[in-house]
Amino acid sequence: MTELMARCSLTIELTSFCNQRCGHCYNAFNHARVQALPTEQLLKLLGRLFSEVDLARVDLSGGEPFASEGLFPVLELCAERGVRANLVSNATLVSTDDARRLARYEPGAVQVTLNGPSAESHDAAVGMPGAWNRALRGIERLQQHGVLVVGCIVLTHASCRSVGETLERWRGLGISTVALMRLMSGGVSAHNLGLLPTRGEFLDALRQAVDPCFSDMTLRVGGPVPPCVMDHGEFPTLQFGWCPIGTPSQDFALGTDGLLRLCPFFEQGFGDVRVCSMADLTAAAAVRTYRRRAPEFCRDCIALPRCLGGCGAAALAVTGDPNALDPFVLQHTDPDLAWRIRTARADLSAHGPRQGRD
Repeated sequence: MTELMARCSLTIELTSFCNQRCGHCYNAFNHARVQALPTEQLLKLLGRLFSEVDLARVDLSGGEPFASEGLFPVLELCAERGVRANLVSNATLVSTDDARRLARYEPGAVQVTLNGPSAESHDAAVGMPGAWNRALRGIERLQQHGVLVVGCIVLTHASCRSVGETLERWRGLGISTVALMRLMSGGVSAHNLGLLPTRGEFLDALRQAVDPCFSDMTLRVGGPVPPCVMDHGEFPTLQFGWCPIGTPSQDFALGTDGLLRLCPFFEQGFGDVRVCSMADLTAAAAVRTYRRRAPEFCRDCIALPRCLGGCGAAALAVTGDPNALDPFVLQHTDPDLAWRIRTARADLSAHGPRQGRD
């Protein structure tokens, strides 16, 4: 195992099942065919992985982790190995008993997304009537049992205009840490290009977030935001990140098919952890060479070694080429993609987002 990957992180997708149908979802799960590794097999596999790699963090996601029968057995294994786990959940399936059981394992946090400031906006975004009220009940149950909840807002064409109002909602729930997640075009969202915000819409969303009234909150911008799109220094109260692939903070993803992916946003796997060691996979060519990607548009940019041209997973999902320019930038430089997005927005207005793959 290379020193570079000695303290990587791992997102474990426990199940492909999700009770929501978010048009902005970066995953490509087929909702008509639920997939998950059998719990016994998953535990045996994770036991080996934990011995092979010293993980800095484990995130449990899906699909919806509270729909997985493997959730609490995996939490038990993490506790035995001294690995603190976080969860990514929509909170709609969290029962009082779930919250009580979860609290025993002292998870780092449960991240929950609200896709607008109201039931109407949130339910429309997730394709599930009643999701807003169920999510609020789930959040309350987690908080009542001392489980830390952190918020998330996915910044889409629809949600950017109401970021300030949604942050007020989070504050009203007693949540002080919120991720402002840029739309990662992949999976379902790659078929909903009309949800991709423009540079102007994204800037407006961040300007709402730096309002002094939110100075008591910790706000993180999730997903790489290329500096050619905006000057990060314009938003000193926000925390920005970069693509971590190929760095010590890389977040690998273990899919429900047993394949390891470069990050949760990449749809394709590059190795099967059931037959290969995690140590060998973290040093694989796919990892070692990733930071050499250089979209033609970015070749002479001094920020390229850090920025890499944005998100390669989104570039692959939208253009078919992982070395292409991030569609978040490409929409403003490529007339064909700009036309596709305008057409998609018109369809979005008429019919709503595509709500998953069946």
